[in-house]
Amino acid sequence: MNNSFLSKWNPLKWSVDSVLKWMMLAFFIRAAMMLFFSFEFQANWSPDLLHSGFVVLHNDTPGYFIPMESFIAGEGYSSSCRMPGLLPIYAALRVFFSPEISEVVLVFIQFFASLFAVYLLAKTAFLLKKSQLLFTLTFFVAALSSFISIWDQALLSDSLSVSFLIYSVYFAMKYVEHSDWKSLIWSGVFLAWTVFVRPTHILLVPVLGLLLLFKHWQGFKSIGIVFKTSIILFLPLVISISAWTYRNYSLLGRPVFLQDKNEVCFGALSEHYVSFRNMVIAWGGDYKGWSKNTELAWFIDKKTTSHFDFDDRIFTTQYNADSLRLLKQYLTSSLDEQTDSTLRNFSVNKVQEMSLRYTASYKSEHPIDYYFVNRIRLIRLFVFQGNIENLPLPAMAEMNLFEKLVKYFYSILLIFVAGFFFISCVFSLLNKTHTTTIVFLFPLLIILLIGAFFGYAEQRYLAPAYPIMVIGFAILCTKLFETWTELRKQKSEV
Repeated sequence: MNNSFLSKWNPLKWSVDSVLKWMMLAFFIRAAMMLFFSFEFQANWSPDLLHSGFVVLHNDTPGYFIPMESFIAGEGYSSSCRMPGLLPIYAALRVFFSPEISEVVLVFIQFFASLFAVYLLAKTAFLLKKSQLLFTLTFFVAALSSFISIWDQALLSDSLSVSFLIYSVYFAMKYVEHSDWKSLIWSGVFLAWTVFVRPTHILLVPVLGLLLLFKHWQGFKSIGIVFKTSIILFLPLVISISAWTYRNYSLLGRPVFLQDKNEVCFGALSEHYVSFRNMVIAWGGDYKGWSKNTELAWFIDKKTTSHFDFDDRIFTTQYNADSLRLLKQYLTSSLDEQTDSTLRNFSVNKVQEMSLRYTASYKSEHPIDYYFVNRIRLIRLFVFQGNIENLPLPAMAEMNLFEKLVKYFYSILLIFVAGFFFISCVFSLLNKTHTTTIVFLFPLLIILLIGAFFGYAEQRYLAPAYPIMVIGFAILCTKLFETWTELRKQKSEV
């Protein structure tokens, strides 16, 4: 009887369709993680950005919630900078609750949506390859990963956008597998919703389109079915974006397709600052203003006595280390609101002119670095920096043993997930597993476009790619285990 009980509650023996059991297991894992990180947030987060003990606010939070409160007050959605993907949920909550209680309930909704996303991600992996081991590995790695779950507590777009993205991919795969029209409709609904929560998820469109093309294409005679299924899949997105664009044009007198320009939405991202930041990106440098011991951090530290050892590879005939020190002086002056307006305007113009000129000279004199080598550097910063940015842990010197183990575990896990994913991409191409290759295209688009091309090497932007990368990791682990098992079997037979 004892063995029967253990067998019943052994996840390795559960069916992939035992939804309740897997959801309960995901709940216990994620609840324990949320409890731990709630204590860490309370100990290490600003009290002004935390309420109810576990609801986490960020500097970006007002950008999402002020427009929604404006809508609830009957004044219309007051932003072209944040798409209203959270509005249907939050507005429904505000019918019954105060803003503070609504935020707490929203966090719980994000939490339970992410539990279901963990299960559906594992089911997606199972649809790619009918392997119980693959399902189980994907489930446990996804459930235990903080890379996405850390956002469940945050009043931002990250948690729900990733959950909806997983739902869309799962239903698309279910349609590919079973030709279930309802699944195609649901995939389209969640595609539109995830884009309206996080616009960069529009990169999922070509991936889902290729899945339909690969499923149905049998020459030109299949154009009809490809067109028909594409209409069904993309119609919710087309309708919603058309309505959103029309609304923006009516209010602003100009078209805004997804979200408005950075200089409109983010006051700190003035034209001269963006030009300067693009120069650092052109060098293959870290663009994040909060990073430490980087080129950009030195430029904006406002200290006249600080020093940074620039690599000689970034210099050109147009500038040297002294030139960059002068640029820093102008930048500091341009960012100081206490500076005389005449001097500040002069500094703004100098930063703009020098940054553009230095960037142009770098592109001209170091084209191989700019167009190739630095793209690799940016991918390394984006994916393989060897650190986890968003954990609410104290400085390493102040961590206890358990906190250090958590930090090391998640840092190492990210490296392995990313590394194994890239290897899985190669194997999927060599083995001509076309559906898997198409699904893997989404993380590659995120990494290549956001990380390498734009240079936004911030782990938060890697979050939508991470779930599919977990599938790649689990596929390679499953393959290695199966190969090892087969070798052992052959050895025992000899």
